[in-house]
Amino acid sequence: MRSIKILSVNWLAILFFLSILTFFWSQIYIDYNLVFLPLDFAWRWQHWWQSWRNQPELLTTIYIVLIASWLIAWFQLSKTNYQSVLPKITSRSSWQIIKWWLIIMVPLWLGYNALSHDIFNYLFNAKMVLFYQTNPHQITAMEFASDPWVRFMHNIHTPAPYGYGWTAVSLLPLGLSAGIFSLAFLLMKMWSVFGFAIYLLIIWWWFNRLSQNNNSAKWWFLASNPLFVLEVVLNGHNDFWMMWPALLSILLLQLRSKFNWRYGLVAVLLWTFSWNVKLSTILLAPIVLFMFLQPVVNKYRQIEWLGKTNDFLMNHWGDFAALLMILPLFTARSQWFHPWYLIWPLAFWPFVKWSSLRAILLGLMISSLLRYWPWLANNLEYTDQVIWQMRATTWIGALIVFGIWLIRKFFNRLDCDHLQKV
Repeated sequence: MRSIKILSVNWLAILFFLSILTFFWSQIYIDYNLVFLPLDFAWRWQHWWQSWRNQPELLTTIYIVLIASWLIAWFQLSKTNYQSVLPKITSRSSWQIIKWWLIIMVPLWLGYNALSHDIFNYLFNAKMVLFYQTNPHQITAMEFASDPWVRFMHNIHTPAPYGYGWTAVSLLPLGLSAGIFSLAFLLMKMWSVFGFAIYLLIIWWWFNRLSQNNNSAKWWFLASNPLFVLEVVLNGHNDFWMMWPALLSILLLQLRSKFNWRYGLVAVLLWTFSWNVKLSTILLAPIVLFMFLQPVVNKYRQIEWLGKTNDFLMNHWGDFAALLMILPLFTARSQWFHPWYLIWPLAFWPFVKWSSLRAILLGLMISSLLRYWPWLANNLEYTDQVIWQMRATTWIGALIVFGIWLIRKFFNRLDCDHLQKV
């Protein structure tokens, strides 16, 4: 018991150290047009870190080392047997883990969104509603070019690409900021982290409900996943505001032993809200419909083929959900594809049963984190060559990991055949 706790704290401490290093690394990429605090020492701080921008090769190397370190610490942490230190969410040990998670997240939350400018779009779209009384889904930010918040936005030529659901919930953090940009920036990032936290609590609740405490390693796989924490906590992406309602709607439908219209209505409303944040989860319609009709199917389970088919689909709904959420990544709209979009299929990781699909998702996750290196090495400039290198990194890296999984599976099968002959 004692050795397990010491081991867990050590790896958590290493993640906290990496979080601090990532915070400092992110300061280098603060936009030249952006000043968070109108104070002399704050300006000098930004200027000193920005002066490193003229060494892209060094900064790219640092990024790759950081990602490798995150992955190593994350693998070790998610392998640790937390059954003894993460039994129930109400226990004292569990709250210690939660506090550790929050401590690790704070430096990333305070850091700059070095790898994406999307959060600036969230902020200004909300500002268009609250301050300019216009519809960001119909009017572009370019119409307000004189606004100082527009200076560090990248996408000002198109209306808001998100749904009305996200526009509605994004008004709260901006409203609480009273129009102060630095405060609005931190509150909007906190709002994205809150969506991530809701998702983790749903996973925790589901595991505890099923008394599957041995799945705590899966929980840590998600809670400390480098793709999740960098894209959501550091870069402030809103994707968990789409994923947690979608997942909760499916899980609520599973809880019905018979037609419970309250559960069904809440589940449908959650799923509807989900695809009104981003449209992609509308692809989960077959899963939602299948779960919704379970009480009807259960009445006819005596039909052999229907019962077997239903059992198979119930056992593998997570696999099909992950596959459905991979489909949008192969479209021009996702630019084949943005790394943070991988949050969509990975959100179903605890429910994925096929090891081949797990290997593909894991490979895509690792290669997606490394996908940024051509862009960083080119000093944040997009060229045709950089875009080609980014896409090649994603797919080649994923194929390598999948190939390693195939080789390991092949040799494991050989060992099994050998043992059977002996």
